[in-house]
Amino acid sequence: MAEVRAATPADARAIGRIHAQVWRDRYRGLIEPGYLSSLTEARLAPRWRSAIDSAVEDRDRAIFVAASGGQVAGFLSMGANRGPGADWEAEFEMLYVSREACRRGLGRALMKAGADHAIRRGMFTGGLWVLRDNRLARAFYEAL
Repeated sequence: MAEVRAATPADARAIGRIHAQVWRDRYRGLIEPGYLSSLTEARLAPRWRSAIDSAVEDRDRAIFVAASGGQVAGFLSMGANRGPGADWEAEFEMLYVSREACRRGLGRALMKAGADHAIRRGMFTGGLWVLRDNRLARAFYEAL
């Protein structure tokens, strides 16, 4: 079973790799191809390093990783609701698991870590946004 823990700056490259991989795989045909091809580990890693540093300052924010066999195989980023249009307190912003680690319970374990964090922070409702045509993600979240 995977270990779920708070992300550290050393995880930024792995998170960037998974972020880019999942978007290129799962959003093909849903998002403009030029944008998808611009997503790379090298481009995303500094952004994730900054996000991890920010989560230390903003205690409502959290970034968790799921590591399997010592390798980061998935991540979740979350925090307080970011804006209008939603009536939940906690927002699950990104949840991605590498293609090699799908269907092993990592997504559920990450969502549980996020929900536990939200409850500890006094946020008792949670939600997320998902593309209407992203059938795999919708089926996963609806099953939860």
